[in-house]
Amino acid sequence: MEQEPHGPPADWWTVASNGIPVHHFAPGRKAEAERYATDPAFRQQLSASRKYHD
Repeated sequence: MEQEPHGPPADWWTVASNGIPVHHFAPGRKAEAERYATDPAFRQQLSASRKYHD
């Protein structure tokens, strides 16, 4: 049985902090990935809009 690759597809954008991947963005969302990496208010907005539990 072949081992499946782990992580997001190769064409996705990955934002890393201190060498650790912290967020992945789908293809075509490069501008959003760059903004996530540089804008703390945007990171907070994305975190606040997520629902982690019911």
